[in-house]
Amino acid sequence: MPTVKEIIDRLQELLNLGFNPTNEVILDILQLFENRLNHIGERIIHSFISIRRNETHDEFYRKIVGEAIKSERNLKKTEVLNFLDKMIGNKSKFIFMDAMLLFREKSSFRSIGGTKIINSVQPNSKINFHYYKPLLFNLTFYNWILVKFTENSEIANLAFNDILETRISLDICQNTKEFSSCKFIGAKFTEICNIFKVYCNIKNFFIVSHLELLKKVSHEDILRPLFEFYLLDIFDLPTTFKMPMQIADDDNIYVKFKRKRKKRIMIKEQKLEWLIAIENLHKEIVKKGNSITETMSTKFRNYIEDLYDILENEGFFEELQTELEMKNSLNIFKKIKL
Repeated sequence: MPTVKEIIDRLQELLNLGFNPTNEVILDILQLFENRLNHIGERIIHSFISIRRNETHDEFYRKIVGEAIKSERNLKKTEVLNFLDKMIGNKSKFIFMDAMLLFREKSSFRSIGGTKIINSVQPNSKINFHYYKPLLFNLTFYNWILVKFTENSEIANLAFNDILETRISLDICQNTKEFSSCKFIGAKFTEICNIFKVYCNIKNFFIVSHLELLKKVSHEDILRPLFEFYLLDIFDLPTTFKMPMQIADDDNIYVKFKRKRKKRIMIKEQKLEWLIAIENLHKEIVKKGNSITETMSTKFRNYIEDLYDILENEGFFEELQTELEMKNSLNIFKKIKL
């Protein structure tokens, strides 16, 4: 087995001949040796670090991780991700997070709209096919996140946000002529739906700010988990949707969680946030009447109205009003005391 020095010497010869050790090339080599990374991987990576000496270790690994997680990278196994995680060490979580955030910042889909594009599209209207937002990362990475960093990590939340945006854009584009005629998107449909369901089955990742994204959604696979399970569960009400969601057979979905899904623990302030958001959406529906269809799908509207009625009948909005009045009185008292 060659030593690090021997590998460096050979790489130097190649550099003299015009070889360029780009991030893509390095990842290709790591994938080529993915079944032998435990034996030779460390020597390979240290050799490349040596010839790219103008970069800090963190900069080097951030770029290599970025290459490993991008959606175009055909990563079927987790060996390379596990190897990079091991080599990075204690900073692994931060390096992977930085690489993900950098992708979001650079993504043209973010710069031309991302969520803004989703919110600018009228339900049931003819839309530009380019409003479809692909997943930023490869499926193996999304799955690996749940295994390595767990569903309670900030990285998992960031991953779900990207998955949700893509699933929503897919829903909005689904009925367009361009969508039905595009074989590439059709092939991706099952993969995107599956990874969305994987995350939904693991945990309630939905947060209040997602409601704005969901306004134009019509597909029940997206709306039912939130309105018929998670939100009812948050307020300790009987759920009407069965979890986990069924996932179509797909070789890319390798995460098989057998443990029982834990109920998400919500603090009082978070419940109040949901109540305020639902009440505000209901007020918007009442105020705008039928014209609300310009900014909200019929199904989303129906779910909001039904949930509002359930929560109102259970007295949650009376409790909300009492809580807000108490907070207001406390704030006034603090100001007087000062």
